Amino acid sequence: MTSRWTKPIAFLATIIVAVGGLTVMLRGGASDRITVTARFPRAVGLYPGSSVRVLGVAVGTVRTITPEGATVTVVLDLPAGTPVPADATAVIIPPSLVSDRYVELTPVYDGGERMADGAVIDEQHTMTPVELDEILGSLDSLLVALGPEGANKTGSLGHLVDVGARTLGKGGGKDLNDTIVNLAKAVRTLSDNRGDLTGVITNLAAFTDTLARNDSRIRTLTADLATATQFLAGERSALGEALKNLSIALGEVASLVREHRADLGSDIQTLAQVTQVVVKHKDSLTEALDVLPLASANLAGTVNTEAKTLDIRNDNHQTDDPYSILVCQIVGPLVNVTCPPPPAKSKAVQAARPAAATAAAERARRADAVTELLSLRGVLGGGS
Repeated sequence: MTSRWTKPIAFLATIIVAVGGLTVMLRGGASDRITVTARFPRAVGLYPGSSVRVLGVAVGTVRTITPEGATVTVVLDLPAGTPVPADATAVIIPPSLVSDRYVELTPVYDGGERMADGAVIDEQHTMTPVELDEILGSLDSLLVALGPEGANKTGSLGHLVDVGARTLGKGGGKDLNDTIVNLAKAVRTLSDNRGDLTGVITNLAAFTDTLARNDSRIRTLTADLATATQFLAGERSALGEALKNLSIALGEVASLVREHRADLGSDIQTLAQVTQVVVKHKDSLTEALDVLPLASANLAGTVNTEAKTLDIRNDNHQTDDPYSILVCQIVGPLVNVTCPPPPAKSKAVQAARPAAATAAAERARRADAVTELLSLRGVLGGGS
């Protein structure tokens, strides 16, 4: 190589190295960029160079778009420091119906692992917008289904629309509005009482569970009820006759009450008086009922069948005893015996009695008479 070419070649090499270094400096180096691959079912309106955004802010661009069978592979170019979650979703966003589209990465990064260089977003984590032709196709299918070859083949849809128009045109709009308002109130009421509804559903579930756990018993009860119903059905004539007789008896009772109302009133008043007396002396009656069995047993034990006497022990010489005097006065007239007089009621009366000896003899005689009387020897035919 001649010397006259050496300087131009060196100068050109220097320029190339400077330009390359400047390019590297301006781009920040290859390590400052990462690539992410996203697979979409389609990528209509997306082109290389389209924007990649986070929250609507551009952070990168679309590098390449490659159709691969049923999917489209889109390579995204992003700065290495872009905060994107490792499990982010890629969504193709159409700003309008006719403009170019861009790729939105979502959700917003709020901590955790970030998306690394070479990461792949599969088809389950990508979304594409509904295309206009799909909307028009769905609308066309709906119109065909509602058209003269579909739901309106016999004019039913037209009749429905006509009836609705006439109804709404004659004040039905207010009724429809009231219906919607009331429905909203009902929904609001249900929402406000959702706790109670939950409790009702819970209790209903518990009740259903109880029925399920006692299914055999419920079946048995149902069978028994069916048997009882069949029995009643078989005896319906007898039941009818019994009810008829009961009706006749009730009529007779009513007639009896009506005819003897005065007598029944008097009897009821008397019964009420007797009841009041019993209630008033219930303590005495209770005591008598408690003592009567023992007294009856003791009385039965005093009967001497051989001597035909009542073998009892009485302090009859105490002629002042009220008990002896009472018994003597009750039984004395039956056997013609004179009983001693009641005790004196004052000292003046006692002072007027006969002399002490005569009084003692008289008391002894009468005491013997009382003893004889209480033993009932004369009544029963026995002897001393």
